[in-house]
This record gives sequence, structure tokens and C-alpha cells, in this order.
Amino acid sequence: MNDEPPEGLGATTGAMRSEWQAEEDELTRAAYEQWRHGRSFVDLLGECAARGDTIHVTFPTATFRGAVVELGPDRFALAAGPGPVDVSLGADLVLGIDRSPGAAGETPPSGPSLRARLLEHEMAAADVVLGTAGTEVRGTLVVGVDHVVVTQGDLERVVPLHAIAWVRVEAAR
Repeated sequence: MNDEPPEGLGATTGAMRSEWQAEEDELTRAAYEQWRHGRSFVDLLGECAARGDTIHVTFPTATFRGAVVELGPDRFALAAGPGPVDVSLGADLVLGIDRSPGAAGETPPSGPSLRARLLEHEMAAADVVLGTAGTEVRGTLVVGVDHVVVTQGDLERVVPLHAIAWVRVEAAR
């Protein structure tokens, strides 16, 4: 018995294999494009955390650099400096991603909303720094339904929740 394919069949098999590979490559490219266009900003932040990327967030009054350590429904937390910084997903920001080789991270845990995080700071009577589009406000918080009152000494400042770009616990002096 002859195990050789009939004459000309080898070339046909090779052509079929090449055609099948081209179709698979095209399906893979299409799936990748669909995935890229279907992911959210939170999905992107989760991917950055899983890779161990360093994130850069720049505001007019501050710049933060660190790894994503928590994702909430309307905020994410960066391990930046002396303590984590909570950044509002609604903030006017541009995110830089440094994909330089580093230790791969993990998918960050889910965390509370920005308002819930602010309530945690209020309950701890923490001194915070709160950043908006153009200013920083320091003091302790009282959290309302759609705003916070930031008290420092005799001065009270009221900031709508939607205007908060970032918040962090004030570093000890």
C-alpha cells in the first residue's frame, strides 16, 4: 500500500491549509478589533493593573504616578506617594500609561464609589486634600447627597461631587 498522496493532491492540501490559515488570521484580527472598540475606560484600567503598568494622571494643580490598586464604579485609586489617591472617572484628565517592564500586577479589587470613599474619610475625621479642575481644598469633610463641605478652621468650602477630580488623605506634617 502506498502512503503517498495522489499526484497533485499535496499542492492542493497546502493551498487549502494556507487559505484556512488566512481565514483564521482574519477572524482573529476582527475579534481583536471588536474587543478594542468594546472595552470601557474601567476595562482599560483593569488591564493596566493586571500588567503592572504605571499610570500618570496630570491635573492643573497636581500630578500623580503609580499603579492602579482599586476600581470603583465612578473612581479608581492609584498607589501614589505617601498614600492612595482616588481619581474620579468623571474628571477631565488624560491618562498616561507606562508599559515599561515590571512585575505583573493583579486585577484590582472592586471598591466603593467616590461618595462612599469620601464618607469613609469623613467617618475617620481625616484631613484630606481635594482637587478640582483648578484648585485644591484642604480640611475635614462633611458629605452631602451631591456635595461635600470642606472645613479648615473657621472656613467652610462647598464643592459639588461632580467637580471633584481627586482626593487623598493629607500627609502628616
